Amino acid sequence: MTGVLIAAAALATAQVAHAVNRDYCLFLGDASQLPWDEAPEWQRTSAVNGVEFHVANPDADASASHESWMAEKVKAGWVYGETKDPERKTHPCIVAFADLPKEQQLKDVLFRAVVHAAYPQFETAIADADPENVNDDLHARLVDAEGSADDAQAEIDDLKAKVATLEKDLASSKAKVAKLSEGEKTAKPRKVGPVKTRLSIDELKAAIDGADKVEILFGDGKTESGPAPILVEGDAWRDHALGLMLTEPVTLHGPAQGAAPYHVAGAALMLDGKQVAWSQRPDPLTVGAGQKFGLSYDIFF
Repeated sequence: MTGVLIAAAALATAQVAHAVNRDYCLFLGDASQLPWDEAPEWQRTSAVNGVEFHVANPDADASASHESWMAEKVKAGWVYGETKDPERKTHPCIVAFADLPKEQQLKDVLFRAVVHAAYPQFETAIADADPENVNDDLHARLVDAEGSADDAQAEIDDLKAKVATLEKDLASSKAKVAKLSEGEKTAKPRKVGPVKTRLSIDELKAAIDGADKVEILFGDGKTESGPAPILVEGDAWRDHALGLMLTEPVTLHGPAQGAAPYHVAGAALMLDGKQVAWSQRPDPLTVGAGQKFGLSYDIFF
């Protein structure tokens, strides 16, 4: 129990011991003992101290109880006197236990008996009435339950972290998945062809990663020609001895019936609308109406 609850049990026991002693004194013809609520503070404090002495020293006998009481009195300035006088602080019982009359020795016997009988009962009753107090078994079960709850929460948090990681990886994987789609032609064909400075593979990859829009335009070496531009998303590139290679296949479809064929001398890599590289074909293509050509692993920048 907490210190407050222990003090409450000691106080309740002291009241019972005082009542028993008062009745015993009345039996002996001594009516000087007042009820607990009317008793002087020093007397009530002395009773509580006596209870605490026996609780702390459960093997102490009646003589030890008397010696403890007498030591407290002497410390407070009391001395032996033939009559009990609180004002003069004299008391006829400030003598050795063996020198006390039997009826006075019996007071210590009764006091000790009351403490050993009443205190455990008050201790249990007060403990049971305290909502914050639980017995050892319940406390252990509560600790186990809290531990299990903590373990479960830790596992949940761990799973959430793993899910978040998986979602992040999935989003990253989706971002890396290569995807080609058809873009829109501009109103006026753009100028595309061989560039003066060729970028390295690492420079191209860095530029692609930093671009918002990646396109491939086909041209005759001077201007854009042929199909609509190809929009490139995700990880569609691989290092190759010939340069940065487009890994996704591209199909070139011929113009509509009756339209003039178009010539493809190569492909331009456009980043955010600006040409940064050119892939020259070793065999320029002429694509007529109704024709189609599949280009796989042959676009290198």
